[in-house]
Amino acid sequence: MHHRKLMPKLCRCAWDSLTIFLHEALDRRDVFPGGILVPQTFGGMANWNPHVHALITDTCWDREGNHYPMPEISTADVQGVEKLFAGLVFKMLLEEEVISWELVTNMRSWKHSGFSVYCAEPIEACDDNGRKTLSEYISRAPFSLERMSFNENSKTVVYKGEHFHPALVRNFDVAGPLDWIARITSHIPGEALPKTRNLAFKSGSSTTARSTLNSPGIS
Repeated sequence: MHHRKLMPKLCRCAWDSLTIFLHEALDRRDVFPGGILVPQTFGGMANWNPHVHALITDTCWDREGNHYPMPEISTADVQGVEKLFAGLVFKMLLEEEVISWELVTNMRSWKHSGFSVYCAEPIEACDDNGRKTLSEYISRAPFSLERMSFNENSKTVVYKGEHFHPALVRNFDVAGPLDWIARITSHIPGEALPKTRNLAFKSGSSTTARSTLNSPGIS
């Protein structure tokens, strides 16, 4: 459903757009950061909204194990990464034959491209609580039982979103029971599909940057 098999490739597009930017910023092609990329399929209303969360080290390494600090990232840099990401996603979708050149051309003419990249504040290595909170957020379930209720009169499910939804012009959504079940079960991944992309950099006989994060299923 919804070409779920392409989620790992979406992670690859995110990773490649970041590394292309870093190679240009550091003027080196042999350095890479460490990263954990978690694909997510849901938005604030438990709607289908594929995107990627990434935990990235603030240091890059070359193959000899030398490290290079991450450059300061400005708003213009984030916009540049966004354009790289959009271009790589369009290229991937065209290669997979799930989108046409006409649609790509049309989307590129939009005032708002439909793509966005957000760079959050860095978390210090000693901030155990900050790392734990962020890790739990990016691996959370698609919906919260606390925000879901059932209206006995209308026989509908009411779901309160995390934020105001500009398309719905409200912070909640209403759906029939069967439509709601179809919505939330669409986020259940297949057993063979990876939930997390772990990216490591090998230096000599030891791994310089390696991280693992398990993504829980729906609970």
